[in-house]
Amino acid sequence: PVWAYPIPDSPGTPEVDQKRIAIILRPWEFVAGWEDRFVKSVHDAIPARGNTLVWFSFRVGDEKVKGASDSGYLSRIMRRMDSCYSQELIDVANMDQILQIFAGCDAVIAMRMHAQILALRLGLPTLCIEYDPKMGAVSVQAKVPSRLRIQLDSPQDEWNAAFCHWVNLGRMDSPARRIAENLSKSALLHQQLLETAILASRQPSAYQHDLSLSNFDWLDSWAAAVSQGQWIERDAQIARLNQTIADREARITNLDLILAEREARIDILNSEIMELKSSTSWKITRPLRGVRLWSRDPKTTTRNLARSLLGRMPPLLRHYLQGVRRHFPQPWGLQPSRSGHAGLARAKTSDLSWKDFNDLVLVNRQNYKGIFVQELNIEWNVPLYQRPQHICAALGRLGYLVIYMTNNWSGDDVEGFREVSENVWITNRPEVSTIEGVVRSFYSTAFIQSPHSLLKSGKRGILVYEYIDHIDPRISGAENVQKLQKLKDFAFGGGADYVLASARRLYDEAIGAMGREKVILVQNGVDARHYRDPSHDETVLPKSLTNFRATYRNIVGYFGAMAPWLWYDVIAELVRKRADLGFVFIGPDYFGGALRLPRSDNLLYLGAVDYQVLPAYARQFDVCFIPFAP
Repeated sequence: PVWAYPIPDSPGTPEVDQKRIAIILRPWEFVAGWEDRFVKSVHDAIPARGNTLVWFSFRVGDEKVKGASDSGYLSRIMRRMDSCYSQELIDVANMDQILQIFAGCDAVIAMRMHAQILALRLGLPTLCIEYDPKMGAVSVQAKVPSRLRIQLDSPQDEWNAAFCHWVNLGRMDSPARRIAENLSKSALLHQQLLETAILASRQPSAYQHDLSLSNFDWLDSWAAAVSQGQWIERDAQIARLNQTIADREARITNLDLILAEREARIDILNSEIMELKSSTSWKITRPLRGVRLWSRDPKTTTRNLARSLLGRMPPLLRHYLQGVRRHFPQPWGLQPSRSGHAGLARAKTSDLSWKDFNDLVLVNRQNYKGIFVQELNIEWNVPLYQRPQHICAALGRLGYLVIYMTNNWSGDDVEGFREVSENVWITNRPEVSTIEGVVRSFYSTAFIQSPHSLLKSGKRGILVYEYIDHIDPRISGAENVQKLQKLKDFAFGGGADYVLASARRLYDEAIGAMGREKVILVQNGVDARHYRDPSHDETVLPKSLTNFRATYRNIVGYFGAMAPWLWYDVIAELVRKRADLGFVFIGPDYFGGALRLPRSDNLLYLGAVDYQVLPAYARQFDVCFIPFAP
């Protein structure tokens, strides 16, 4: 009907300094962020001076009735526009009013099909925001150029490009105008045919119906009966399938309940174990248990003790002792023992060899968005779950195949390939260096790396340098500064294809060396989904923390490494001056940092806590702080 609606001849829009731009939007909550992209594109492409934004509310009436006015919605969008813009809001009640106002406009932004068709018929430069297929069909039918068509989920640069192209258009060119006119003529012809058929159906017919059996079409009747029977059978089949689905969903729900009960039981048992291990009697009898274990299996006990001590050391010291460990594997029994831990043996049994990984995982690389290799840095299983693990886990959830290199210094102990998170595999296998077409990440703190080691087997894809800290002896140790500086010089000198900077100052420094197009700012953040998970409310906490929480009205908390860069003097002063506050410190001890914490009744140090339950501890904090020294 809109194509066929009569449009009066228009003398054309007079040339005036102030142009009028018609905007027709509608609420559409099914695509997030499109309104932000629209507002930004308007600000970037349409100058405030010399333009008036005319907003059309296409639906009017009682606000309580479906199909009511869009005025409230449009008013909210208008308030987001810069105050320099001249704006009007018009409620339109009929087609004649729309045509009259459209005829006085210079261009149209349409997100409703009726407005789109009218604008095209009037020959106005029209930008089509296609929120559903019917607007896309109109654009195809009217041969609207792709540069004037926007999908709601298009990225910001496509919105900007479409707006810029539309702003620079004049009146619609003659071929496009003729297409719209031809479509209008076709619609008029269609309308006339329908009107003729309806009028004819209302006239008395001279034809007399003969209901005799000789004129009855038995074949059509039989075909109709068969078709109806097929539809009935198909409906019955659909009903049976729906019932099967409902039964399976009920079984899944029941299994979920059983799983939830078992997980709750596991949490209770873990809490009991934690309480037992934090008790005084457990601590007193610990040497006796160690002696007993050593008497039964000296090699395994010595190995476990050495690995435990190594795992508690900071990464800097662990890597420094790398050479020492190589000289003493056999005498100290540090080789993995198959007779000892059953869990370790099972884990190693389930590790994939390079051949199995190649045949089972790499063979399907086309099903992944890409392959990301995290070069040697810290191990996956360390007391502090940090940036490398977060980024790799996130990429895995996004559909990338992630390979996380490890040297088995403390907790990983992998022989081959082991999946530790969705699409994330840790490995100690050197064959990874033969995989081509990958994205490889190396960290500015990874002094185990060198330009030579990174390029030993060629580049094999894209190299990304993670610039996460200044090269500073307080952070990396004086003996490693020279190595890290060489790695940085290699990256900034063109060895890396891209640099990811974790802070603004690092970002600006990298831009000065490599240019803005090769540097990305990716600041440290938090996995909000993990911390907002309501299941953490069910975690049973140790009594030492719950009792401490009950003693103090407000708790100030920190979790991270007890490292040399904490401001211990100020921490001690703060704890002393604010005896009314409770201070909780969580994290592993680096270089004896825990011993530098003040001994005070209002300070509780809990050591390292598993990242999986860390949010339950954080919920006990009223204030979180990061007491780093300047």
